[in-house]
Amino acid sequence: MVVSKEVNLDPTLILAVMATESSLNPRAESRAGAQGLMQVRTHVHHDKFEPYGGPLAAFIPEANIRVGALILKACIARAGSLEDGLKSYLGAPSAASGVGTYTHKVFLEREELRNVARRLGGSV
Repeated sequence: MVVSKEVNLDPTLILAVMATESSLNPRAESRAGAQGLMQVRTHVHHDKFEPYGGPLAAFIPEANIRVGALILKACIARAGSLEDGLKSYLGAPSAASGVGTYTHKVFLEREELRNVARRLGGSV
C-alpha cells in the first residue's frame, strides 16, 4: 500500500481499521456521520478532503484511505501508543463502553491479515 509508506504505518493496521470500521464498504455511513472505508467524520475533517474536491471525496476509496491514515497516524502520535491511538481514532473516551472491544477487534483483524500474508508467501 502506497499510503502506508507515505504515513509510515503498517499496511495491515490500515486494512484492519478499514475492516473493523466499514467492513471494507467504501459507501459505509455511520449514524455519527462517519463515511467511507476508514469511517472519517467529514463534518470534523472536511478540510482534509479539500485537496480531493471536498467532503464528498470521503466516498472515493483513495481519498478516504489517505485522509483516514493521516488522522490515524496523528492519533497514535498524540496518544503515545498504538492502543491509545486507536481509542482516539474511534473518537470515544477510553472509559466508554466498547472501546476495549474496538481495539481488540482491530488487533485481531491485523493479526489475521498478517497470517494470510504469511501463508501466501508475502511479507508485511
